[in-house]
Amino acid sequence: MTDCAICAFLAEHWKALAAATVALMFWGSVWHSYLFHVPWARAFCADKGVKDFRGIKMRFGILTCLLGSLVGSFAKATAILFVANTAPALFSPLPSCLTALYAVVPWLPARFAALFAAGLGIHFVQVVSIVPTAMWEQRPITLIILGLLYELSSLKLAAFVLAFLAQ
Repeated sequence: MTDCAICAFLAEHWKALAAATVALMFWGSVWHSYLFHVPWARAFCADKGVKDFRGIKMRFGILTCLLGSLVGSFAKATAILFVANTAPALFSPLPSCLTALYAVVPWLPARFAALFAAGLGIHFVQVVSIVPTAMWEQRPITLIILGLLYELSSLKLAAFVLAFLAQ
């Protein structure tokens, strides 16, 4: 039964998934509040046609947005671990760039490469599904690029956390 397999997967990996979810939530706050606050805020306000955030009518409250981010972070971590665990043949042999990574950073767990590759695959799906929608919605290119870079970096962070904590 699929439900039992999913429950077993979540029960086996809940600590690693929880840690990756917390890391992703933290990374999101660092990314948007400190690293890229100015270009992101400028593009966001321009997209809404206002000079600053006070002029933006928010459709969703902060708690709704935080809950959506929490669910999204958990889903990303779960997808990376699930893909890496259920399709190991996709990541063997490792691409030469990932093999070279182990020569430079030998302390990385062996599973990191498979989780990293799974994250890249998931990011590819995000790009081909998000970018056309953002273009049709006429989003500023700055928001599109910052969003894609954020997603890429967050998936790599999730792979890193999961490599240390997931069996």
